[in-house]
Amino acid sequence: MGCTTHGGRSASPPPESFLSLCQAWASEAEPNAADARVDEFMRCMLPASMLDEAAGERLFAQFKAAFLQTRRTSAGMQGQLAAMGRYNSTKQLAELACPTLVTCGDRDAVVPPSNSESLARRIPGARLRTW
Repeated sequence: MGCTTHGGRSASPPPESFLSLCQAWASEAEPNAADARVDEFMRCMLPASMLDEAAGERLFAQFKAAFLQTRRTSAGMQGQLAAMGRYNSTKQLAELACPTLVTCGDRDAVVPPSNSESLARRIPGARLRTW
């Protein structure tokens, strides 16, 4: 599991600015055509310090090109946002009976690392690796 949450009340939500950006983007008729929103969204996903370097800007361009290869619809994005608000798998985590590695970035600006820590605590035998 990487960069995710179990949902529910004990999860740390993404920043309100990120959710507002996603909602505005999802309400557009053609989300993939909104280049400015794609840039803003993608920059939210990467640590600002990484983008200060030339290699970071090259990686950003590759990341964006790959991201744009997937067609997104307004309905699909709105459904994803709704699911983020309702999702809760907290109770089921204790039932997992397989090796589990939980990973996250220590500077993740969208999914707070506290979510990964909570996942690892709740999954029997899970290992947490932060990078």
